[in-house]
Amino acid sequence: KAAFLQKLNWIADPIKCLEEASKKHPDIFTIEAPGFGTIVVVSDPQALKEAFVNDGKKLKAPLFQPFVPVVGNYGLTSLSGEP
Repeated sequence: KAAFLQKLNWIADPIKCLEEASKKHPDIFTIEAPGFGTIVVVSDPQALKEAFVNDGKKLKAPLFQPFVPVVGNYGLTSLSGEP
């Protein structure tokens, strides 16, 4: 039920939906966004650093595939392993 309501809130006002979620969960949260799937939003500086400088075993680019049309196949969030 909560995921359904979250989807409706996203459709009605995605910015407000993100703002409300970030108030409840300031460091990290997921959101069900129609058209994008599950999005992980990270605000914690240490978690962001880990996402971008990890060894490639913890996080893989397929997590970021919805962003390929925006950033391209060689965008920072689209790469896995050696560029």
